Amino acid sequence: IEARDALQEALNINKQHSGARALLTDVQDRIRNLAFQKAKQGREFFQAGKYADSKKVLLEARSLRDDDDRITDQLEETEAALKLRTDGDALYTAGKLVEAIRVYAALRKLNPEDREVSLRVDDLSRRLADQSEQFIKRAQEQMKDKNYADALLTVNLVLDFVKYIRDEQVKKATTEFAQRLKKAIDDEIVKLVRENYAQGARYYSQGNYAAALPYLNLVWQYDKNFEQIRTYRRIAAASVEAANKAAQQQQQDQIQRLLYTGINLYRQGQYAQAIAVWNQILAISPGHSGARSYIARARVKLGQ
Repeated sequence: IEARDALQEALNINKQHSGARALLTDVQDRIRNLAFQKAKQGREFFQAGKYADSKKVLLEARSLRDDDDRITDQLEETEAALKLRTDGDALYTAGKLVEAIRVYAALRKLNPEDREVSLRVDDLSRRLADQSEQFIKRAQEQMKDKNYADALLTVNLVLDFVKYIRDEQVKKATTEFAQRLKKAIDDEIVKLVRENYAQGARYYSQGNYAAALPYLNLVWQYDKNFEQIRTYRRIAAASVEAANKAAQQQQQDQIQRLLYTGINLYRQGQYAQAIAVWNQILAISPGHSGARSYIARARVKLGQ
């Protein structure tokens, strides 16, 4: 990275320096290769359920290639998995098995390769099999509330439970009901994804990224591979972030102008006018310590 930055600086000074250009190309190739190797290692750690190790090497990969969306997405996924594992283990240790299995099931969905978590879900399914009816009711309530992601997670747990139900008649009835419920939830998710993607895509095509992003984020929650969701969401999110930064900078510039305008009025002895200007800063940023301090000083001058 240091070599790349130094070579880019050299080319800024002398754009015709062929040696620096050739060396820069070689360094950039090395950076890409190293980032690729670290991303690959991060994926291997992830699949093995070693989320802390995965996060560490993926952070290194992103430091090399912060423009690679695949690395960013992988890191985001790893951080989510690490949080789920931490939360699940805490709930399990506390004996909160119903809450724990839901967290572990979410992690299993995120990473089906995590053998340890799959075994933990199986163990808890066996221990909670007699609560299948309660889980079905919960899934129905979640579906009614249009909380389809949680509803699907819950009904899939019921389908895990049934293999540990000893009564064959109850097992069959529970399985058939859960499968019908799962299909209904799946149908609602397909409908939700299509409708929100269509609305998000309309706003996106109009260049209204702030309006598009909530719809695209909802689609992303359910299906990260739906049509052009990755591209649309990435561009929309980057555009919204850039717009927010520009707005924040504009606000800071406005505050600075008002601050110095007030200072000039203060120096001219126009204390009331200066206070009025600084109050405009507090209307934008109520906690601005500089404006509050200057106002206090001006009020002293006015005998207040």
